[in-house]
Amino acid sequence: GFCLLSLSSLLSLSSTRARPAVASATSSAPPLLIVGAGVLGKLIAEEWRGLHGPDVAIRGVVRRADADRDAALRASGITPCLRSDLFRADAGLGEGSFGHVVFCAAPGGNDDYSAEVAAALRMWGGGGEG
Repeated sequence: GFCLLSLSSLLSLSSTRARPAVASATSSAPPLLIVGAGVLGKLIAEEWRGLHGPDVAIRGVVRRADADRDAALRASGITPCLRSDLFRADAGLGEGSFGHVVFCAAPGGNDDYSAEVAAALRMWGGGGEG
């Protein structure tokens, strides 16, 4: 589902919870959209892969293209996509496309932060079991 976590709660999950064994990822593994694919976003992606397998689809929304950062995201299993591409069905980012959305973008650099949160919420398709 749509999730708002504090950094301390995420880190405590990581350090205290045993991860279930994942034999192999399947196409039914739930995709994740991370809005704000920075340091916290990468930690969340690592947790998600630990829960759902190495081949789970993870998209990371970034403000602007940066070749070095985008390469680092890809190397960590996150497919970067531009914030300007949100709601483009042809980019796999249509409204309601994700059962799981995490918003962890910093408020700085956003002219209308509440609109950014609302846009991320529209990407969530509801449900999100798993």
